[in-house]
Amino acid sequence: MRLLHVTTYPQDLLGWHYRRTPELARSPYQAQHDSLLALLYVWSDFIVAKVRRLGGSGAVVVANDVRAQEQWAREHGLRETGSDAIVLAQIREMRPDVLFFQDSYSFSAAFVREARRLLPKGSLISAYTGLASVPPRMPEMLPELDVLAVAGWPIAEQFPVRARETIVMGHGFEASILDRVPASGPRIPAAFIGQMGPTLHGPRRELLETVADTVPLTLYSGTLRAKPKAALRQFAAAVVRRKLAAHLAVLRSPLRRQARPPIYGAEMYAVLRRADITFNQQGGNVPFYVPNIRLFEATGCGSCIVTDARAGVEKLFEPDTEIVTYRSKEDLREKVQWLTDHPRERAAIAAAGQRRVLKDHTLDGRLDGLLGELQSRL
Repeated sequence: MRLLHVTTYPQDLLGWHYRRTPELARSPYQAQHDSLLALLYVWSDFIVAKVRRLGGSGAVVVANDVRAQEQWAREHGLRETGSDAIVLAQIREMRPDVLFFQDSYSFSAAFVREARRLLPKGSLISAYTGLASVPPRMPEMLPELDVLAVAGWPIAEQFPVRARETIVMGHGFEASILDRVPASGPRIPAAFIGQMGPTLHGPRRELLETVADTVPLTLYSGTLRAKPKAALRQFAAAVVRRKLAAHLAVLRSPLRRQARPPIYGAEMYAVLRRADITFNQQGGNVPFYVPNIRLFEATGCGSCIVTDARAGVEKLFEPDTEIVTYRSKEDLREKVQWLTDHPRERAAIAAAGQRRVLKDHTLDGRLDGLLGELQSRL
């Protein structure tokens, strides 16, 4: 199998990375690319590494890393320097038999059709989505795909139009993180990492506000303490969408005092490895259950995760033995207090959850299923 993994990274992560390494933008493409993958963001090069272990070949393209992509274009004498043109040139050069879009929302159907013309006969185009939302957000590329991989069947069942075939690949934890990211440093009593938007994440903010005076809580979220330009955009969006009251609730939230900038990849894993408790809320606005990736990242890193009780979570973890679940604000507050007062029991739950992840929920195991499904269709 020759697999080309096409993805995108958050713009604030890209900006932060190049600001802290200003000389990097003048480096060759491969140096820039390797430096970015070393951040270990989401799937990084884990899929490609798995393909190589199985005897195949592969590469990763971070399509919106403008500096590195334009450097690739210069090194290859490419006159067209638009983002799509560069990615198409990379597809043309590699001619993969599996073109895999981790980000299924940033590329148009027309782009996918153009990409198909560059692939060898019999190749597959696949994409992934783990986004659970109501109303559903359907990828424009969906009808052009041969295979769509989803984090859970309820996501696929939302789409009125589907790919030719749909398969399930749940989230998992990349076990090599434990060797690559140290657990050194001061302990963090409780952490939350994620978005805290005024409308979509209102219930999440309210839940965390109920425990903020129970345990020292550190939040890593770009929406609670946005920079001036981002804050202005958030305010304008709230006015246009008539959600000003929800926006003002965020501005008045006591959580803002505990908020820090967002963290990703290795920096995030380092926090999770030092966090005694990690808070989680899975798909707060959807009636169905699709386990989110943080459930596996936090438990895999050895943190005691406290997550909402959703029907089906017991098939993944044993509640109150491997993870801790809550059903209400009052239940959350009571359990956080108990975990704070019983550090030995809390550590035992965290250790049991980590063992379960490393046994049943690794990314390597999930990829066995995904790559096997793709290989069988070539």
